[in-house]
Amino acid sequence: MESNQEKYNYLKSLRANHERLQKRNDKLSGLICLFPVLYFLIRESYISNVDFGFFQLNQLKIGLVAIPPLFAATMFYYLINSTHTSKIYKECQKTAFEIYHGRKAENDKEMDSSEKLSLLLPFSIWNGFVRGYKKGSIMGWIILILILPLFSIIVLPFWFIYFTSKIIFCELWDIGFIAKFSLVSTIWIAIAVLVFFIAGIEKELSDKKSK
Repeated sequence: MESNQEKYNYLKSLRANHERLQKRNDKLSGLICLFPVLYFLIRESYISNVDFGFFQLNQLKIGLVAIPPLFAATMFYYLINSTHTSKIYKECQKTAFEIYHGRKAENDKEMDSSEKLSLLLPFSIWNGFVRGYKKGSIMGWIILILILPLFSIIVLPFWFIYFTSKIIFCELWDIGFIAKFSLVSTIWIAIAVLVFFIAGIEKELSDKKSK
């Protein structure tokens, strides 16, 4: 049987790993926001020439072809990283509950309801919102109403992938193999992202139903 000190050391390692993954997610989020900005700057010819020293790109058609698959791949990496981060947070929650209460939680609701327990966990704005909503108070419903519009943001990356794929097919197809490879890989990765995302939601709902 593990002692409280061993559990605390385990929690400390989990927190450090969560923080490392969260920092990686922050960087990936920055890239996801940067790619569309860079794409439209190139498309509107605000950037017309880039000099890398050993070679030069003029008019940057190649950039319009390269950005879509890179964007989709970054999304996929972000989703995988976020899933792993979420698993670590839940493990932190379970371990912190055992340390504080000296027993295992009967269910997720019991863990979520402890305010003092949250002080032992990694900081998470989203989990703070969820915790407030689960309390069932008026403030919980206000929080839900405030964050509900944020879910529309999920659609924007897929719109960008659709838009850039259409540009490749309609305007950049004459580039040849690179354009074809870019379109196929972008669509393939986007489908993988969508399937992975839906499978994650389905698993989350299934887990909650079984508890």
